[in-house]
Amino acid sequence: LRLIVAETLVWLSFTTTRQKKATMRLGLALPLSFLSSRRSPRRCAAGAWRFLSVSGMAYEGSPSSPVVSLYTKDGCTLCDEAKSVLAGCATPHTLELVDITDDSDLWDAYKYDIPVLHIEGSYWAKHRIQREDAEEALREATSLKAQDRPFPERRGRPDAKKMEVLS
Repeated sequence: LRLIVAETLVWLSFTTTRQKKATMRLGLALPLSFLSSRRSPRRCAAGAWRFLSVSGMAYEGSPSSPVVSLYTKDGCTLCDEAKSVLAGCATPHTLELVDITDDSDLWDAYKYDIPVLHIEGSYWAKHRIQREDAEEALREATSLKAQDRPFPERRGRPDAKKMEVLS
């Protein structure tokens, strides 16, 4: 019993508020061993302990469609908005999610500016995006990819490390 209580307390400290509320509403208490079977907790680039990375493919377009990389982290509501804007675009594309807490260099560069978006590896936008701007950029990227030309990097690429040195 002592082990289950200890595991449950640790589980509660690693879960989101939404998960806790849902669990408490149902009257459940899951031991940590249930969650750790998915992935062991580890320290991320941000210095916090966590279980899961949000990195991965959100959805895939055709092989000829451009790849959009969304630099994000767990709990980023602006990132969720950017995902929904991109999902609503008519131009086919692939959306790849990259968790900035998985890599200390990404964390150092983007920690104050997520979401950050790249198209075909080139910086495109940060923070809020509009559907019209996204459609225009995706059409441009599709056209350039068909011509085997790179997507041009936009101005304003964030660099938190450089900003911290200047302040």
